[in-house]
Amino acid sequence: YDATQKVADFILTSSEEDGTLPFTQQEMSECLALNRVTVSRVITKLKQQGLIQTSYGSIQIKNKQGLKALL
Repeated sequence: YDATQKVADFILTSSEEDGTLPFTQQEMSECLALNRVTVSRVITKLKQQGLIQTSYGSIQIKNKQGLKALL
């Protein structure tokens, strides 16, 4: 997996039933062994594509099929 695929997979597999992922970018970067800046760039890209929505300390999946398509 490249960085985008790692982040998308982590969001899909770690999210709760309602599609919410209660992780900060720092926590995600530590879990994935990626740089926080890399995670931030991927999250920004996924937001621009309309796949996720973010708020402080959490991520909400908006398009689960779109995320799966990245894998």
